[in-house]
Amino acid sequence: MPLALTKNAMITKGKNPHTTSDENWPGSAIWKKTTTVLREDLNVRQKIILIGLALVALFMGVGVQQWYTRDFVTLDGEAHRWRSYQGQWVVVNYFAEWCAPCLREIPELNKFAQMTEDTDISLFGVSFDRLPEQELEALAQKYAINFPLIRTEPPPMMPNERPNSLPATFIIGPDGQVVRQLMGEQEAEILLKVIERLSE
Repeated sequence: MPLALTKNAMITKGKNPHTTSDENWPGSAIWKKTTTVLREDLNVRQKIILIGLALVALFMGVGVQQWYTRDFVTLDGEAHRWRSYQGQWVVVNYFAEWCAPCLREIPELNKFAQMTEDTDISLFGVSFDRLPEQELEALAQKYAINFPLIRTEPPPMMPNERPNSLPATFIIGPDGQVVRQLMGEQEAEILLKVIERLSE
C-alpha cells in the first residue's frame, strides 16, 4: 500500500519518476553557455570574412582603376600616364624594320637616351607596324634598342597622330602637347639642341 501511494503521488504530479527536468539538469547551464559562445564566435568569424572580402574588393577595384587609367604600357610591362610627365619633355619616335633610315638612326637614339638619362627628357619608341609584344621584343634585341618601346596592345593613348611616313619623331612639351614633328633620320646632338631651343 505505501508503494502504491508513492506511485500515485508521482503520477498526479505529471512527472515520470525516471526522468529529470531539462532546467534541473546540471549540464544545461554549461550547454547554454557553450552554444552562446559558439554563436558569438561564428558571428565574429563572419564579420572578419566580410571585412576581408571588402578589403580584397577595394584593392582589386583600385588596381583595375589604375590599369584602365593608364595611357600606354612599355615593353617591360610598366604602365605610364601622360600626366606623370607634366613639366617634362618627351620624345616619341616611330620606326619600322623595313625602314632603312629608321634602323640607321637607332644608334643615335640610343646615344640620345644615354645623354638625357638624368634629365627631364624621356624617349620612347613606337612600332609603326603595330607589332605584337613577342615580335617587338625580338626586334629590340635584334637591333640593340636601348630605350623603352611602347606596346601596341593595349592600344596606347598618344598626344600625336600616327605619321604617314618614316622615320618620324614627335617632341612633346611640358604641357603634354606636341610642339614639333621631325621627319627623317635624327642625330642625338641635333635632337637635343632642338629641345634646348624649344625650352628657351
